[in-house]
Amino acid sequence: IDPSRVLNITSHLSASGKLSWSVPSGKWVVIRYGMMPTGVTNGPATPEGQGYEVDKMSKTVLGNHFNSFVGMIQNKLTAEEKKSLKWVVADSYETGSQNWTDDLAAAFKKVYGYDPLVWMPVLSGRVVGTENQSDRFLWDLRRLIADRVSYQYVGGLRDISHNHGLKLWLENYGHWGFPGEFLQYGGQSDEVSGEFWNEGTLGSIECKAASSSAHIYGKKKVAAESFTAAGLAYLRYPALLKKRADWSFTEGINSTLLHVMIEQPSESKQPGINAGFGTEFNRHNTWFSQIKPFCDYLKRSNYLLQQGLVVNDAAYFIGEDVPKMTGVRDPALPKGYSFDYINAEVILKRLSVKNGRFVLPDGMSYKLLVLPKLETMRPELLQKIKQLVAGGGTILGPAPLRSPSLQNYPASDNAISSMASQVWGSADNKKMYGAFGKGTVISGMTMEQAFDLLKVKPDFQSNTSDTVLYIHRTTASGEIYFVTNQTDKTLEFSPEFRIKNKQPALWDAVTATTRVLHEYNQTADGTVVPMKLAPYESAFIVFNGAPKEGSNHTKNFVSSTALRKLSGGWTVQFDPGSGGSAGAVVFDKLEDWTTRKEENIKNYSGAAVYKTSFNFTESKAGEHIYLDLGKVMVMATVTLNGKKMGTVWTAPWRIEVTGSIKKGENLLEIKVVNTLVNRMIGDRKKPDAERKVWSNVDPYTSESAYHSSGLIGPVTLQSEGSDSLGTMRYLMNGKIKIGIDLNLGGAITYMSSRKDSINMINNWDWGRQVQMSFYSGPVPFEPDGKKANKAWTFIGWNPIQSGDVAGNRSKVLEYKNDGKEIYVKCIPMHWPLDNVPGECTYECWITLDGNAAKVRSRIVNNRPDRTQYPARGQELPAVYTNAPFHKLITYKGSKPFTNDGISLIKNHNDPRGANIRWESWQATESWAANVNEKGIGLGVYNPDVQRFSGGYYGDSVFVGGSKNIATAYIAPNSMDILDYNIGYDYHYVLIAGSTDEIRQYVYSHKNSHLPSYDFKSDRQQWYYENTADSGWPVQNGLNISLAKNASAIGPVSLWKAVDGGTARIQGSWPAGVKQARIYWRSFGDKEFSERKSVLFDVMGDGKEHTYNVKLNGSPEYTGDIAQLKILLSGSDAAKGNVVLRAVKILL
Repeated sequence: IDPSRVLNITSHLSASGKLSWSVPSGKWVVIRYGMMPTGVTNGPATPEGQGYEVDKMSKTVLGNHFNSFVGMIQNKLTAEEKKSLKWVVADSYETGSQNWTDDLAAAFKKVYGYDPLVWMPVLSGRVVGTENQSDRFLWDLRRLIADRVSYQYVGGLRDISHNHGLKLWLENYGHWGFPGEFLQYGGQSDEVSGEFWNEGTLGSIECKAASSSAHIYGKKKVAAESFTAAGLAYLRYPALLKKRADWSFTEGINSTLLHVMIEQPSESKQPGINAGFGTEFNRHNTWFSQIKPFCDYLKRSNYLLQQGLVVNDAAYFIGEDVPKMTGVRDPALPKGYSFDYINAEVILKRLSVKNGRFVLPDGMSYKLLVLPKLETMRPELLQKIKQLVAGGGTILGPAPLRSPSLQNYPASDNAISSMASQVWGSADNKKMYGAFGKGTVISGMTMEQAFDLLKVKPDFQSNTSDTVLYIHRTTASGEIYFVTNQTDKTLEFSPEFRIKNKQPALWDAVTATTRVLHEYNQTADGTVVPMKLAPYESAFIVFNGAPKEGSNHTKNFVSSTALRKLSGGWTVQFDPGSGGSAGAVVFDKLEDWTTRKEENIKNYSGAAVYKTSFNFTESKAGEHIYLDLGKVMVMATVTLNGKKMGTVWTAPWRIEVTGSIKKGENLLEIKVVNTLVNRMIGDRKKPDAERKVWSNVDPYTSESAYHSSGLIGPVTLQSEGSDSLGTMRYLMNGKIKIGIDLNLGGAITYMSSRKDSINMINNWDWGRQVQMSFYSGPVPFEPDGKKANKAWTFIGWNPIQSGDVAGNRSKVLEYKNDGKEIYVKCIPMHWPLDNVPGECTYECWITLDGNAAKVRSRIVNNRPDRTQYPARGQELPAVYTNAPFHKLITYKGSKPFTNDGISLIKNHNDPRGANIRWESWQATESWAANVNEKGIGLGVYNPDVQRFSGGYYGDSVFVGGSKNIATAYIAPNSMDILDYNIGYDYHYVLIAGSTDEIRQYVYSHKNSHLPSYDFKSDRQQWYYENTADSGWPVQNGLNISLAKNASAIGPVSLWKAVDGGTARIQGSWPAGVKQARIYWRSFGDKEFSERKSVLFDVMGDGKEHTYNVKLNGSPEYTGDIAQLKILLSGSDAAKGNVVLRAVKILL
């Protein structure tokens, strides 16, 4: 249809509907257009409150609607009563669209400058002008409808409400024909609200639409209709609600509205009226009496999340098309950043640029404006974006090609093309960015690439693959992060916050407590703070003020010690008024009510009071005592010695009782409430006349499944150390952090790279960690009649640094930390025994060297048993890492320090197996490492040792943290004799990093030379077969007794026969001895053999001589050699002592 041939002949139509028109020549189609109501009524509503939906594009008729509804209510209130009526609430828009109103044609012409009536045939499916022009007219009409719904309806209702002393609260979203734009729609209200359902993902659009609208239009509060739900009547309770509440906070919600609370006028009909589409915040609900702590949690969280401004790095422009919910995020936003959606109106009227950031008048700012992948944009908007970029802003997105509107067409398209060429013209196709004015234009990059280009680091990096969400608000006094564990497991992780030079503190909204966090790392980009969150637990991490002295030397989360389990002897009083028995019931053990035989317990819903008593020894000064309830279904209020401790309603299901627990007998009461479900099921089993439960929404039958109920436990008393800052002490540099636990003999319990701050050390029990562990006889070791643990009798004398198998900890005698070196001295505990200290002391010195920790260790024995027991394999040291670092790599080839290929040691011990068998091998570069799938982990280097052992113990999932049983093990091993009075030192290095980084460190500190042993003051790791020496201390040689087949055996090493063909042996032999024999074991041989040996003559005169034994005279002395052994006499009848002074391999 030619637009010039469209005539408006309305003036020729009479009031009666008669058309009197002199028709011009040609063929004409006459179309009559009229306006009528859509016929949609409001809902849900009672019959008395039903009627036609109001015109959403007319402020005039909206005033009539207001006066006929809210106005009538106001008129009937007294002046005092009117003070309580403060808000007009507009729920979500669910009543379909409309496309006309009385003055729309005039308004259209005023906005767009052309007459819409010419284009009316388009509304009946005809094409006016071209298809392109018709589409543009429809775009203009839709845009005007959206604008009028926002301004005539929401803005109008707001203005009318203000005139009546009220404010407007709006759910700024809609479905099923919503004609507008969520952001603009909410922008006209005083306050906005989203909505979320307790199960599933409903609410992800609505909540972000509400928070974005609030942020870009300068509103402080962002509400949410919270915990909306369908089905599962009366089955929900606060612990089930917390996960979604916390999620909503990270979407920007900071004003939680409970959905739904219904007036319950009847006392006899309980639980009463229910909506069927919400959680029952109902005064007749069983847990309503204990709801205050849950509400307090929400209110505290809301308060903190209303402080300052939210920190969002990106603003995603949603485009100008309508209807529009929130648009899309394309390219996707990477983890660690947050965003708002932004609309054209705000860009045009409120956005400016300052210091390279897009800023709003209320303080919100963004580093990057992301444009949608659309081809259209109106000229006035592109002109504003052009100004913003020229002023220093950065945009990411494609250039628009044309205007979507018919306004000023086709000149509008020409204007778009011209401006786009100017703004995007400098963008290099290869680099995908270019400069325009003071700003930057990016096109084709991912968000990661764009942020890298802008040098914008992630605001929050959880450094865990588990779901941890966050939101960040900035205030004049500090930075507030809310962090939530959205999983059903306890997480230990070390997130990095984009905050520097401020002191972190933890604010717990559940307990209303705050505490400074002393353990953190300052990185180049922010602050790494080790955290621990129970299932679905959350925390506020607040950065405020300069870092305090003493930081980084203590743990943020101290492990609890179980003091005792409260078992048996519980009396439980149920409420007879709720169907319980009149007298108290004795529970011999804690169990689920639904497993009991008594019908009035199985079918019970309500409160039950558990009572017991227990004795307690006096706590230490500064010690914190907690009551851990274990499993609770569903809430519990704790009273100790007549003092109310509080209500436990969420993980970690414990409460502090330090101030109320006393020495001697303590009286404990725990009032537990369950859900209404079991009583509703039980009532269905009764005749109608006997039923006492009534609700209009009752989906349960006599066959429905019962809901777990009661105090299930176990209930335990737990202690956290008197050192409220924990017992961890640390050293750190820019690359690694290492920590010892003063409560575990100073064993190394923490080591991480500063890149990720993930603790690699396993601490399942006191036999793990990185620690000193020595072995000797007798086997079994059972001093003073004390019996060893049956599983460990084979291990004999074995003091270890951390503690024993029974859980007793080693005692630290001395500790120093000057920031450069840690020194610790302890009395170890015998691992197989219960609370038996070792007859020795252990000492460690730790320093840092780049990505490595250098450790010197010493044992000093003081055993009453003076027996010289045979040499045993020692762990120098024992190293246990967490399950993710399960791949054991090493070099065990014959070409050390040549970058020859490394080996993967395959050793997997299934926990279901009977015994653990570690793999042993010769590590010819003296190192091994446990690494993760990315090849990153912890290496162990002992330059004096080549015999290694190790492997993995756990399932094949390779998942777990420091407190999980799955672990990977490495130990450099040396055969050593531990005399009753020995002082024995060794050195090793722990190296954090990739496989290449670990090996590179070893290469730069390699200890590669031909074997050379001087026994001036120690045994040099030599040991004996069929003999012993004169004991410790060693003075100028090994004084070895001769006996049948008496031999001295050297440590495992590696050298090439061509590099050293002579063995120089210095020593003295007693009279009567004429010959001795030296053996060598080739690399790969498991045993010594006479075939690979040389018999040499000795002077049996008791004097020291030097013997140069030509090993290469034997044709068997070839290739790679791994070990030496000396048979001290060629005669079995020889007597006396050999003094072995030195053994060296020479060229």
